[in-house]
Amino acid sequence: MERPVSELIRQSWRAVSRSPLEHGTVLFSRLFTLEPSLLPLFQYNGRQFSSPEDCLSSPEFLDHIRKTLAACPLTLDNGALKASSVERLGF
Repeated sequence: MERPVSELIRQSWRAVSRSPLEHGTVLFSRLFTLEPSLLPLFQYNGRQFSSPEDCLSSPEFLDHIRKTLAACPLTLDNGALKASSVERLGF
């Protein structure tokens, strides 16, 4: 990935990382809206969530959101992973 694009991503991520739980909740909420069939993939302690709202209010899922958003910037430092991820997105 070109350096300017990588820097734009880092700048954007700094803004998102100020409120990871808020932005992560929006991300997963939209994901469940666009693809409701994904909800059953998220189960904790054998508990299947009955609705996206139920999932998004679960302490276990909130922890998942925090961990997911914390891991995202790491891909910027891994060139091979970054390139394959960007290619899958169609860029």
